[in-house]
Order: sequence, then C-alpha cells, then structure tokens
Amino acid sequence: MSLEGTWNSQIASPMGAIEPAFTFTAAGDGLDGVGTMNGETLPLVHVEQTGDAASWRMRVSNPIPMTIKFEVVIDGNTLAGTAKPGLMPAAKFTATRA
Repeated sequence: MSLEGTWNSQIASPMGAIEPAFTFTAAGDGLDGVGTMNGETLPLVHVEQTGDAASWRMRVSNPIPMTIKFEVVIDGNTLAGTAKPGLMPAAKFTATRA
C-alpha cells in the first residue's frame, strides 16, 4: 500500500492530542510531502517507504523549535506508529486516509 495521498492524524502528546494533516506525493523514485500543524504548512524531509513501513521528519517552530521523527506502518487506509519530538519520548501516532 502506498503512502501517497492525504492523511488526517493524531499524536497523543502529554499536552493533549495534536492533529496534523499530511500530504504525500510521488517525486521521481521517492516521495515528497508537506505537513500542516499549528497553523504552519511545512515540508517533510527524509520521506521513505519500504513495503508497509514508512518514515519522515518535520521541523516545527511552534510551540518550540524541534524536529519530529515519524515511523509508521501502513495498513490499508490507516497508519499506526510513533512520533518522536526532539529529545522527548515517542508518542503514539495514528492516521486515516482523507
């Protein structure tokens, strides 16, 4: 299953649920993407998919500057995995295809 498309997600953070949206598109031999979170639309970097596993990173500036690393498993129209913000512990990440 491909990561391509738009996904509505939820990160279970200690500060409460965060609900970013992600859009992935084919780019040459790989994928590009953008994420929208806290009013910012940001490019995703290191977008990789191998089989049903995928990962990417997003640099945010709000509420504090950090890079969030996402690691997920694709299961049809759902994603499940983790979002690891900077030096903080990984949080549960889920998403559904929009």
